[in-house]
Amino acid sequence: MTEIFWWIPFAINFLLYGICCLLIIKRKTLTIISIRSPTLLLTNIIGNFLMSLIIILYKIIGQNFFSSFYYLFRAMMIVSLILRYERIIICCGINKNDVADLKQFYDKRYIFTEKFYVRVLMFVTAIILVPSILTPIFDLDYFEVFFTNKNSLDTIKISIWVGWNFLEQFIIITYLFRMYYIINPKHFIKFELYFFLIIWIIYTNFISVFAYYYNNNNNDAYVLVSLGVLYISLLLNGYFPVIISFISKTLVTYHFTFKLMNNLYLFLTNESCYESFNNYLKSKKDDNGPFFLKLYTYIMKYKLDFTLNANNRDLGFSNAVKLNNTFFEDESYVKIIEPEVLHKVKNECKSLNNNMFTKNMFDDALQYAYDELNKRFNDFKNSREYNELQAKISIESYINCKMCNIGLINKF
Repeated sequence: MTEIFWWIPFAINFLLYGICCLLIIKRKTLTIISIRSPTLLLTNIIGNFLMSLIIILYKIIGQNFFSSFYYLFRAMMIVSLILRYERIIICCGINKNDVADLKQFYDKRYIFTEKFYVRVLMFVTAIILVPSILTPIFDLDYFEVFFTNKNSLDTIKISIWVGWNFLEQFIIITYLFRMYYIINPKHFIKFELYFFLIIWIIYTNFISVFAYYYNNNNNDAYVLVSLGVLYISLLLNGYFPVIISFISKTLVTYHFTFKLMNNLYLFLTNESCYESFNNYLKSKKDDNGPFFLKLYTYIMKYKLDFTLNANNRDLGFSNAVKLNNTFFEDESYVKIIEPEVLHKVKNECKSLNNNMFTKNMFDDALQYAYDELNKRFNDFKNSREYNELQAKISIESYINCKMCNIGLINKF
C-alpha cells in the first residue's frame, strides 16, 4: 500500500473517535455512561485514538519521534479502564463490617469520586511520560511501536513488549476475579471487561508470534490487525455503552429497598424476590402455589401488553385467546381454580367468540390468584429464605445509595 493510502484512515480516525467522544459527553448523565466514569472513559477512548494515530504515522513516515509515545498512550487506555473498575469495586464491594464501611464512606469520601481516579491516572501518565520523552532524545528505540522483524529484535525491546503484555493481562484477570466479590452493578460492566480481555490476549499473542516469524517489517497485515483490534476496542468501550443508552432509555426502573418487601405486589416486581418466592413455593409439595404465581404473572403480563400495545388489536386478541386456552380451558388447571371464579372468567371470555376482548376480562382470576399468593406470602415471611433475601436486598439497597451519592448512577 502506498503512503498516500494511509492518510485516508488517518483522517477517518478523527471522525470515528470524535463522534464517539461527543456522544459520551452528551449522554454522560445517563447511568449506562456515568457508571463507567465519563472522564476516565473519554481518556480510554483518547488513548486508543492516539495509539492508532501512531501506528498510521508509522506507515506514512516510518519510525519517528512520536513512536516513543506508543506505550504512554497504551497505558492511558489500559489504566483508565482499570481505574473505572477500581472505582466500581470500591463502591460495590461487600464489607463484612457495615459500620466500618459506612465510616470509610464518610471519612474517605474522596476515594469514591471520579476526580481521585483522574488524578491517579495523571500521576501514572506523568511517570511513563518521562522515559517516553528521554528515549528519542538519547536515540533509543525501546518504547517504539513493536514493528520489527526477528533480525532486529533486541533483548530489551522484547522484554518490554512481553513484560508489558503480561502485566496488562495479569491485572485485567485480577480485576475479573475481584468483580466476583461485589454486588453486580449490571449495565454490561462484566461483559465489557471479559470481552476486552479476550480480544487483548488474542491480539498481543498474535503480534508476538507474527513479529518473531515474519521477516518483513513493512507488512501491512501487521498494521491492519493492530488497527482492527483498536477499532474493536473503540466499539466495545465507546460505542457499545452509547448504543445501549439509546436502546434502554425508555425503560422505567426504580430502586427496590427492603421496606417494600412487605407488599406482595411490589415484592413480585423485583427479580430476586420473585425467584426466591417461586423457589419457596416449589419446595412446598402438594401445594398449588406455583400455579397461582404462574396465573398471576401471565395475567399481569397480559394487562401490561394490552397497555403498551393498545394499537395492535390482533396481538391483544391473540394474547387473550392464549391466556384463556392455557388456564381456563385446560382440564388440569380448571380443577384448581374455584368454580365460582372459573364461571365468572368463562362468561367474560365468551366475548372472544365475537373477536371482542378487554383489559379487565381476567380480573376475577387475578384477584383470586393474588389472594391465594398472599396467604402463602405471609408464611414465607416467617421463613429462613425470606430473612436471607431481606439481608441481600438490604445490602443491595445500601450499595445502590452509595453509587447514587457518588454519581455512578443517576438519581432518577
